[in-house]
Amino acid sequence: MSLYICPKCGTKSFTWAIEDEPYIKTNWGCYTCNYLALEDERLMRICNVCRQKSESPLKDIDRAYWWCFTCNREYEH
Repeated sequence: MSLYICPKCGTKSFTWAIEDEPYIKTNWGCYTCNYLALEDERLMRICNVCRQKSESPLKDIDRAYWWCFTCNREYEH
């Protein structure tokens, strides 16, 4: 499984697990800081900066925001 940059701590220790019901949800977790977020892959969009379809909405216990997995940057929801 691939590792990605964690939006919270910035380390390359963010990984995922998929749930199939009732729609495709991805649970993200960081091995370094224990940050947890939920992604709805149906809403994935093209990033205005890198032009890749790698920007997804993430939601954690405190907030919702857009995260580009290519740029490793947060954008307003």
